[in-house]
Amino acid sequence: MYSYGKLNNASEIAEIVQSETRINNGEHVFLSAEGNFTGESYIGRKWARPSVPWKTISPRQARLALLQAGLLSQVDPAISSLESPAKEMAQIEWEYATSIERSSEWINQLGGALGLDDAGIDDLFKTASTL
Repeated sequence: MYSYGKLNNASEIAEIVQSETRINNGEHVFLSAEGNFTGESYIGRKWARPSVPWKTISPRQARLALLQAGLLSQVDPAISSLESPAKEMAQIEWEYATSIERSSEWINQLGGALGLDDAGIDDLFKTASTL
């Protein structure tokens, strides 16, 4: 099941709802099914899937969050501990990425090398998104 939010007049998520049927016209998602958490019907109204703002961060945000967590100095040794080709890929991403995606495989590998589980990596991303 997909979660969606009802858009208000300012195109902000005003209410979270659920539906399994959707039609995407490129700009908005229109639901063809009825029902939400309050039991009301919103057929034909504009909806959008809520974004998760902390899933993509900048390298600056990542470094600041790692610094706050006391992990920044451990990143280079952690990258060096990875096996090829993951080591080289993580090194390139770490040095040259213009954005860092939570869903990237190198993030999971680096997080593991830093001793972080999925929840720990998520927490770092959430913190980083506020910096």
